Amino acid sequence: MQGNIFKIEKNALPDGQGLTTTIYFKGCPLRCSWCSGPRFKTPPKQILWDSRRCLFCGLCEAECPAGSLRFVSNKLVFSPDSCTGCRSCVQNCPPGTLRFAAMLMSLDEIMDVIGADAGSYGLRGGVILSGGDALLQPEFASALLKECHRRSIRTTVETTGFSKPLAFSRLAANTDLLIMDIKHYCEKKHVRYTGVSNQSILENLDFAVASGIPVAARLTIVPGINDTLYDAAQFGKLLAAHRVKDVILLTPKQFSNYKNGQLLISPCEQNGGAPSPFNALQYIAALQGFGLNVRQAAGSEPLVLPDQSGSRSA
Repeated sequence: MQGNIFKIEKNALPDGQGLTTTIYFKGCPLRCSWCSGPRFKTPPKQILWDSRRCLFCGLCEAECPAGSLRFVSNKLVFSPDSCTGCRSCVQNCPPGTLRFAAMLMSLDEIMDVIGADAGSYGLRGGVILSGGDALLQPEFASALLKECHRRSIRTTVETTGFSKPLAFSRLAANTDLLIMDIKHYCEKKHVRYTGVSNQSILENLDFAVASGIPVAARLTIVPGINDTLYDAAQFGKLLAAHRVKDVILLTPKQFSNYKNGQLLISPCEQNGGAPSPFNALQYIAALQGFGLNVRQAAGSEPLVLPDQSGSRSA
């Protein structure tokens, strides 16, 4: 079994609380207008082809056991859904014009990296599955989480929550903390800005809460889209209705810093072409008015996992 991994990142937590190992999965089911990581959102299996160096010998097509590659009018067409990741095409390309985007890594390879870090996880550290979204590779992600739990390593999953119930339930059942990005409270605007409905996301959120899985909703505040006190009230109503207690707030300033000051939104999407005034304290107070525990995210700093007493067994 292999996973398509964009990168693995290690971060020290403040005040000597430990280390986190973040596994960034390739692929995301959403197409957010403000995406901070467009390189993550391409399909989990993606092949890069250098047509200028290609001999058009057809060996890659002939050697692919799944029939995922074929030449059509001198263009190489790739079908990621049938691809098994065996790399036969790459290995049998004489000029080396094919390569997989990101890294195909086995479970053992990733656990070797995690095992090397495990002694430094300390009181609050552990493994974070991020992306992209691990829900696009549910079998591999679930196996990784189970192995972490077998070794008593704490886990967090950051996810859009957009998937079929079975895949989501398997992933959620094997994590100590689930951080779900809630993009917008309005279904029509959710479709407009992310390309998908929020209905399955909210249904999966309900499942996690009902199952007793520790859940935090993360709100990314984007200028002109969800940054007013009215938006805060609507988010508060939504989250309270779905029995969410904890909220992580990523403010426009933090988000802008995280994205090097560049929001991937056209001016017409903003209020009058300029961000509306944003007061984080007022926004937080509005959310707290619905009984929510709110904390601001630390921008690009790593999220802190629950301490050992908050861990759940596999």
